[in-house]
Amino acid sequence: MLKRGFAFALALVMLVSVASAVEAVTPDGDTYEVSAWAQKDVAEAWNVGLYKGGGYENYRMPADRSLLGQVASRLVALAFGGDYDAYTGYRGLQRQIKDQPWGSTVAEELGLLQGREDGDMDYDAVITRQEAAAMLQRTYTCYASNLPAAGALTFSDKNSVADWAASSVSLL
Repeated sequence: MLKRGFAFALALVMLVSVASAVEAVTPDGDTYEVSAWAQKDVAEAWNVGLYKGGGYENYRMPADRSLLGQVASRLVALAFGGDYDAYTGYRGLQRQIKDQPWGSTVAEELGLLQGREDGDMDYDAVITRQEAAAMLQRTYTCYASNLPAAGALTFSDKNSVADWAASSVSLL
């Protein structure tokens, strides 16, 4: 149940709406803007370490692909009792020693963040709902052996969901 709670918190962090906003304070004293209905869940995500940013953040704005990849990677690290920051620091140091270029992110190494249909990673681009659904499904399958049954797509724009994302969208 805790794993599903983390997955739900991750989804909430990424799908914060544009409803009434409040300014909240992070554990380290920075501020961020969040919709009132999501304040409790976003605070919990901060408290368990799903996101570590700096400075003012507005969670009512669209997220980019690399940010969701980092949050998903942190979720996997938490699920396995690991320390994402130590992992990335170690991997970065290992690459420097071997004089290898930084060609991928932790999310890529874990298979969570994949290229777009043309293969471009497009890190800074706003993530689409179907890309987020696919990434969240891959995140969930990193630590859960069985996926729950997917339901039928009932969204009004279900015909605009790409074939490669349909099962992830229906699952989530």
